[in-house]
Amino acid sequence: MLKRKIFNLTFNPSFSELNEVPSTVRVKFAFVGEKNNQLHQETYCRDIMTSVLWGIYNKEEVDQSRFVYNFEDNPLDNTCTRISLHYTDMSTIKVKRSILHLKKNIKRLNMLEISFGIKPTSLYKTQNTSTLVVEGDKRWQETNWKISLYTYLLRYYSNSPNEPTNDNDRMAWLAWGWHSKLSYLLTNFNNSTWDGHIGINYHTGAHGFQGFLNKNPILLKPNKDEQCVV
Repeated sequence: MLKRKIFNLTFNPSFSELNEVPSTVRVKFAFVGEKNNQLHQETYCRDIMTSVLWGIYNKEEVDQSRFVYNFEDNPLDNTCTRISLHYTDMSTIKVKRSILHLKKNIKRLNMLEISFGIKPTSLYKTQNTSTLVVEGDKRWQETNWKISLYTYLLRYYSNSPNEPTNDNDRMAWLAWGWHSKLSYLLTNFNNSTWDGHIGINYHTGAHGFQGFLNKNPILLKPNKDEQCVV
């Protein structure tokens, strides 16, 4: 749901910019603390977001590909999943379009969340016209695969389904049997299932939500009654 209040986000000027290749939907993610401060460098890479949680889970500093995060210096807010989304396309029109898509599509994410008994995500504007902040249920940051799924959905819903993106193939893969897959993920995994395979191939790695599904072949069999239009 879209909130009217303006979220005053604090940017840390000491954070260096990462040298990354953006996805089709150019949006950078960062966890936001309870003081409305970004906890680390913004990143296009959803795997880095899983690494942040992995570092917290193991109580160790994350230092990979110039990305640095210290859980003691910048503690995560455990009451909710709060993330900033910075749309970086050079075209102002494309930035506005992505933000408009997410504003329109947030209700689809909310419907999924409500159906599984978790708090619906709220969406906030910030003082930066190209940056939004979301606050979702704390369960989205319980494990590495959940933040993988959450950031994936946020990026996907920032784009029109009619526009080609490298996310469309994955969403098509999920379209059949979506309800049973998501239900399985949200109800059958907790912190004890964390896996250390951070950084391995997305399609086989247990750090991403698709990796967990791949380990449970029964979920990969489509149910014709469960097609989800997204």
